[in-house]
Amino acid sequence: MTTAEAIADTLRRSHVRLVTAVPGHGATQTYAAWQQGSDASPPFSYHEEVAVGMAHGASLLGHRAAVLLKAHGFLKAANAIADSLATGTTAGLLFVVFHDPTGAHSDSVLEIEGAARDLGLSVHRPDPEASLAAITRALRYAESQAFPHLVILNADAASSDAPAAPEPLSAPTVEY
Repeated sequence: MTTAEAIADTLRRSHVRLVTAVPGHGATQTYAAWQQGSDASPPFSYHEEVAVGMAHGASLLGHRAAVLLKAHGFLKAANAIADSLATGTTAGLLFVVFHDPTGAHSDSVLEIEGAARDLGLSVHRPDPEASLAAITRALRYAESQAFPHLVILNADAASSDAPAAPEPLSAPTVEY
């Protein structure tokens, strides 16, 4: 199993009801794996703010949600991300950014951690072997704080062999 497939599986087993994605290295592979195991999933979004807005709406209604995108897309979605921070969430909302540090699959190499922290987001950048556990921890943290959380992963790791799967989260108990 690849890391992309394992991320999709971890999200499913953690009761994430909606995943949105903007195409990009890492996000594309992970979203394709999510779509294969999901009863309902929207098509790729080509507008980052829409992808974030859809996921934020789901999290306001008590459904765990995640957005998969590249660093450049994260910055393009900053307006919607700021909205999610201003209104908070009811269930976990996770932004998973696939960072391409060499620019091999990107138009630009952007470091977003500082910008994310400046927006007020909690950020986690795990080592590849801790990526799946970081996702469940981030969802748990997002729910305990009622704010979204950002996990930055290396885009190239999406095609690597998956690390050990963490224990999934139980279904959220808070609803709108």
